[in-house]
Amino acid sequence: MTINTTIHKLITQKTNSVINTILEHFKFGKILDIGCGYGSNALFLAQKGFDVTMIDENLVPIQILMESTKHFENKPKLICDNIMNYNFISKFDVILATNILQFLNEKDANNIILKMKENTNINGLNIITTFTEDNPSQNFPYLFKKFELSKLYKDWKILLYDEYITPLEQHDKYKPHKHAIAAIIAQK
Repeated sequence: MTINTTIHKLITQKTNSVINTILEHFKFGKILDIGCGYGSNALFLAQKGFDVTMIDENLVPIQILMESTKHFENKPKLICDNIMNYNFISKFDVILATNILQFLNEKDANNIILKMKENTNINGLNIITTFTEDNPSQNFPYLFKKFELSKLYKDWKILLYDEYITPLEQHDKYKPHKHAIAAIIAQK
């Protein structure tokens, strides 16, 4: 499968609950995807006409995204930088941080959440998935405690909150494994 075929497959996924939630609340708007990786959610939203900014410190996915989006009518803004260096110069309707916060230490993870909350428009959404302390692998700088993520959003309307163990997963060279996840969709 070529990179362009893979990207096309990612942006045509329509059953994703994150995408459905965003489309229920917004027909257009500004989206920030922090630690975007290959950015399937953000790419789909860019194709739907949203003003999308994607940031990741890994150059490989950013280069792939640059190549694969060069023919997009509505090109996302792609930034290759550490998310701790990102300077919020405007507010967003939706800020995504999926599977990134566990790679930060506790202070930085909490600072990112504070920045996300501060830089979200009224009625905007923050969507986060991260690993919890129940994760079978403890080899991450920070694993969220039970219900910690929901407590950080106690002043927002929580549309969805769940903590769960994933089914057995297989990624590239890694042994089959599971993850303990906290997931939140919160509205300002």
